Amino acid sequence: MKRNNGIIAFQFKITGELNDLREVVERVEKKLTEISQTIPQDFTIVGFASYLNNFYNGLEKIFKLVVKYVDDFELPSTDWHKNHTAKS
Repeated sequence: MKRNNGIIAFQFKITGELNDLREVVERVEKKLTEISQTIPQDFTIVGFASYLNNFYNGLEKIFKLVVKYVDDFELPSTDWHKNHTAKS
């Protein structure tokens, strides 16, 4: 793992991402409570899909940070997972 400033940067970035994930979860929990007695409309379902996408992207960012700061490895491109999946 990179030392000194690298560890501080890593901690700062991970904390930020975790806070973003927490916010997504809190928003979803609030909305689920609001609609718990109704049948969700398409607009609501699309909104929840967007939250799920944001959550996934947040997890992906955390994993990329771990690879970068712990393993000292830079992934070759921003769409590495698409390239890997397409070749499988």
